[in-house]
Parts: sequence; C-alpha cells; structure tokens
Amino acid sequence: MNADRLLIPAIDPVLTSELNHVIPGAGRLPAAAQGNGLIRLRRGLRFPDGEWAALTPTERYRAFVAGVTQTFKKRPVLSHYSAAALWGLPIIGPWPREVHILVPHASGGRSDPGIRRHAIGVPEADVVDIDGFLVTSIARTVLDLATTAPMLTAIAAADAALWVPRGRGALPLVAKSEIWQLWSTREFRGKRRAQELIQFADTGAESPLESASRVNIALAGFPQPVLQHRIEVDGREYWGDFYWPGADAWGEVDGLVKYVDPNDSDGVAAAEAVYREKLREDAVRRRVTRFARWDRGIAMSRTRLRRRLIELGLEPRNHEPRHLRWPL
Repeated sequence: MNADRLLIPAIDPVLTSELNHVIPGAGRLPAAAQGNGLIRLRRGLRFPDGEWAALTPTERYRAFVAGVTQTFKKRPVLSHYSAAALWGLPIIGPWPREVHILVPHASGGRSDPGIRRHAIGVPEADVVDIDGFLVTSIARTVLDLATTAPMLTAIAAADAALWVPRGRGALPLVAKSEIWQLWSTREFRGKRRAQELIQFADTGAESPLESASRVNIALAGFPQPVLQHRIEVDGREYWGDFYWPGADAWGEVDGLVKYVDPNDSDGVAAAEAVYREKLREDAVRRRVTRFARWDRGIAMSRTRLRRRLIELGLEPRNHEPRHLRWPL
C-alpha cells in the first residue's frame, strides 16, 4: 500500500468538555446564545464558524469525522465513507451527515445521531493506526464501499485507489491484487457485488467524472474505451480520457472547476485555461477521426451520454452488461 498519511483537516474542533474549562456552563447553552463564534455540529462538538464557512464540503466532512473521533473515550475504527474521506478517496454526491465506524459483531449495530456503527467485526489486519486515528486500510475501505455504497460512488472510490499517476515509478494507493487478497480471505454480505465492481474498477480513471462516465458507458451498452490514450502531435504528448480504437473516436469529460479553479488549471486565469484547452483540442482533432466532449450533467446521465456517444459514431450493444446491473 503506497500511503502512510491521512488527510487530516487543519481546522481544530472545540469540544464542549474543553469549552467548559474556559467558559463554565457554556456547553449547556444553545449555540445561538453562546455568542462565541462557534457552530454546533452535534452534542459535545463545535467548530469556529468563520473557519468552517471557508471549507469545501469534503473538508467539512473530514473535519467533522476528525472532531467526532475526539469525543470518544476510546478511539473508534473509522470505516466506509469516513475512512474514504481521510484517505482522500472521492465519492459521487453529498457526504453523509454521520461518521461511520466499525464495531465487533457482538456489540450490535445500534447507531446514535451523527454516528453509524457497522457491527461487522474489526479484524486487526484491516486497521491502520496513523496520526492518532484508527482507520480501515485502503483495501478494506474500497471493499466496504463496494458492498454498501451506490455504484457510482463505489466505482469512483475504487478507481481513485487504483489510479496510477503518469510518471516514472508512480504507484497507486493500493494494488488490485491487495484488494483481491483481502476479498478472498473475508466472508461478508455483498461479496458477489464487491467482486463484480472490483473487476470493473480500473487504474486509468483520473477523476470521479471519468469513473461516472465509465459506468454509464457500460450501462448504456457501449464497449469500454481505452483510458488515458496517448498521442503525439508536433512533438507534444496528449492524453485522452476515453478512446475507442475501432471508431478512432476520442472522448473527454470536464467539470466546470477545470476552467474556474486555479488549482485545476496550473494557476492560470479562466480565459487562459479555456484557450489552452482549445489549442489542445485542435491538436487532437488533427490525429483522430471523431472527437466529443461532455460535462458533469451528461456524465451523470446514462440517457444523455448515450446520445452523445451515438453522435460520436459509436454503436451500442442491445444488452446491459451483466456485471453492472445494480441501480445507481
């Protein structure tokens, strides 16, 4: 496993037990009456409201998970969505409003507001202790999501864990062989579903939108494309999200963030990012017969993506692939 650090949020929680040492009785006051610049997320847990407002949804969930963990007397084992958040694995859709933890079989799965307990056992080999947090390994996290999460999220997380960045010596967060090894040595509900979704997971999907597109391409009955196809034009390398060799067809999926977020466009202005992408597309079109681009709305819709691929010149099969028959 090529990972030894969790993505721990920079914002620190304020625990009621700590607040009471500074302002006696403050923990018993309603949040609106405290007047201390704190936002209450659950009993015993608050965050500075100004810092909280500046976080992204993913950062907020990560901070919430880290904060709830500190309210336990004994460190819990974070799992499922909560482990995924700390490992940096993406999901598709909103993060849950609860922290997921593993507990022994005998303890039952009773959950409290903001906490979801999974009474499926806590094998010591599946737990990693990093930076003071107990969290399921990446392989175990991927398997847990493959058995419980909607298909798009399960595939997005698995693809991200398996993704091999371009570059000499680059390694994924986890090898698929490690996931299979874990799968083969555990008995759990949903094992067949996990098997088929892990089979579908790929090392070449760079983003959740690419993962969502892959799922809907398969569900719409189209052959799976080559991921991260490379071509060279005028001495420059270009990599495509999707390529169908039989049709010489090239596909790209982009979210709006690529053109408005400096972190996603090498720090250049939006207009410059759009212009660079146009030059790139012009170069690619000189080497392929067909080219299509789609956004998040199309990637998330099997019907709309199907139309776009037919316009690209691809022909769907008449049956839905057996290994992707679950609802999204």
